[in-house]
Amino acid sequence: MNAATETKGRAGQRAAQGAQRLPLSDVVVIDFTHVIAGPFAAMILADLGELTAHQSVHAILFNERKFFRRSPDFAYVVKAKKETYDAWAQVLGEGAGQGLFRPDLDIFLTISTIVRLLNTGADWYAHEDGSPLDALKNFSLDELTDFYLAFILRAVRTVERAGNPIPRGVAEKLVTLAQNLQPSAC
Repeated sequence: MNAATETKGRAGQRAAQGAQRLPLSDVVVIDFTHVIAGPFAAMILADLGELTAHQSVHAILFNERKFFRRSPDFAYVVKAKKETYDAWAQVLGEGAGQGLFRPDLDIFLTISTIVRLLNTGADWYAHEDGSPLDALKNFSLDELTDFYLAFILRAVRTVERAGNPIPRGVAEKLVTLAQNLQPSAC
């Protein structure tokens, strides 16, 4: 059974089971528009953490994205993805508007690139298997996270700010705060 068939079968099971907690239904978005680099880094940390923790689910969501967009059974997935995109777009747009991020950023291409970069990193990290290529260097999740934070922030910051410190500590506190604000499972 391939992933699309398995996913379609689960959709029927979900409809038959009635009301059930949906994936991403407990995600909380917090507005910290007065500070940009910390929340932007927090978004990267949260996404990379989620992607590495549940890589196989996100691989299916990514690889079968056209199926999910076309199927009304998965409207909630499309809605959650749109809300996530809007949050990224807001932070990037405000950062550019405040002169913190490059004014020439193409928001759509930047978000698409970041999402693909994080998906690829999570897949690589989750499937590191000691092959000759993987054996060249093993990275901890912290090392991978630091690399992605620095790489992405250097790409979006203005030239004058490209070398500024990465606000990882602030980002980690924001992620923890968001996790503590999520509704508890009943």
